[in-house]
Amino acid sequence: MAHLVWFSPGVLWAGALAVLVGEARGMRRARLWWFSLLAAALAWLLGLLAVVAAAGWFPLPWPGGNAWPWLHDATAGVRVWRLGEAQQPLLVLALTVVWATLLVDAARAERLPGEGYGWAALLAVGGLAVPAVLAATPVSWVMFWVALDAAAFVGDVGRLARPKHRNQAVWVLFLRSASWFMALGGAAAAQARFGAAGMALWGSALALRLTVAAFQPAVMAADRPPWRLALAALNALATLAAVGWLQGAGAMAPPWMLWGVALLAWWGAWRWGAAGTPLRAVSAGGMALGGLALLSALAGAWQASLAWVWLAVALPLGMALAPHRGRLLWPFFAALALSLGLLPFTVGQAAAAVWSLPLHGWMLLAWLALAASGVALGRQGMRLPADCPKATREGRAFCLFGLALWAVVLWLGWLWPPMRGVGGQGSLWGLTALGAAAAWLSVTGRGYLHTDRAEAWVAHGAALTAGALFWGAYRLVGRTLRFFSLLLEGEGGVLWALVLLAMLAVLVQR
Repeated sequence: MAHLVWFSPGVLWAGALAVLVGEARGMRRARLWWFSLLAAALAWLLGLLAVVAAAGWFPLPWPGGNAWPWLHDATAGVRVWRLGEAQQPLLVLALTVVWATLLVDAARAERLPGEGYGWAALLAVGGLAVPAVLAATPVSWVMFWVALDAAAFVGDVGRLARPKHRNQAVWVLFLRSASWFMALGGAAAAQARFGAAGMALWGSALALRLTVAAFQPAVMAADRPPWRLALAALNALATLAAVGWLQGAGAMAPPWMLWGVALLAWWGAWRWGAAGTPLRAVSAGGMALGGLALLSALAGAWQASLAWVWLAVALPLGMALAPHRGRLLWPFFAALALSLGLLPFTVGQAAAAVWSLPLHGWMLLAWLALAASGVALGRQGMRLPADCPKATREGRAFCLFGLALWAVVLWLGWLWPPMRGVGGQGSLWGLTALGAAAAWLSVTGRGYLHTDRAEAWVAHGAALTAGALFWGAYRLVGRTLRFFSLLLEGEGGVLWALVLLAMLAVLVQR
């Protein structure tokens, strides 16, 4: 009966097909929404039962789902999918994204034609996200990356009318396709006992996917349907679920990779704060906090990486789903902000473990990324409207239930053993980062410091740093090429060429 987990995507796909047919036949919008909501709720309950059975929390009459012999590749002895302690919270989060998005969508007053297609897309992508977070092999991850990227591309092409935005969607798909081959190349390198090269390629593929997502086409008018925000969050969740592969890569990340990923997280937080549309905010937030998840995995803090994956999806999407910033929603905003403070009895307690490692220089840059993420989360909330009086009373009730469900799932994430880590001194880093973010928002909000001028200084400094790193790498490559050119042009050039050819032949044979 642990097979219940596979009923969840089945119910979502069946619901998506039914809603798609109903929309094509002109069925009433209210009926389509109710049918989508019931499908999402049933899939959530089935997934929760499967997680309870796998975790062994209650004496249910079926075995746990962590050891499924029929999910192994019999020829290679490799587990294809897995419902272990690392996959259980991600499964619940993926199913909660679908259900909560449909609940919050009830409070939206402005409606667009053909919204049933969006709900069908949400259910279908939610069904794809379930096996994506349960994947345990590189091929299975890449396979669902392809499906999710294609779904995002079709959704963008269908909702955007300007050729400029459609061309941007094509470029995003092209760059994401590069991550497929990078990930497969990294897995092949690790299998050939080149662990460092495999880790570098796999980490670069994840970083590329997070970066490209922050540049996807987004316009304010097309961002209003929440289903597109959920598609972006589910794609980020499927991407970040693959950081678990780094645990078995069998190699240590070099310092330059840790510094590079920390810089990527800081850059994502800066873009998150400057994002002008909800879709850009969700993607940039996934880039910022997802970069910290990748950084934790490369540093060997596996509990912290899982917690950062949870926060990278829950915080940006939760703020984007909020319909307004009225006083009624302040407890919801407090639940989001306190999780980012890495406090005890929150998911952030395990996320703080990345700062419990021996002190390194990249930890300061990661702390800056965390503080900038706090500023970005606050600015994202400030961009929300003051109130939404156009929503009906029933719509507000459904919306409040959806936000309450989101906050409860977010807050109770620490119940899973992998996310109960002791923060130790890492909690101090989180508290100071949250305090620095609150101070920055207070100073800029009262006009003591002009935000545009401060951001211009930061952007100028980042441009100078990036330029120095680029030209330094360029000069290093040029010197290396000149050295080999002089080496091969001399009298012993032919001999050196034969030596290099022999070394290459030996490496290929091994």
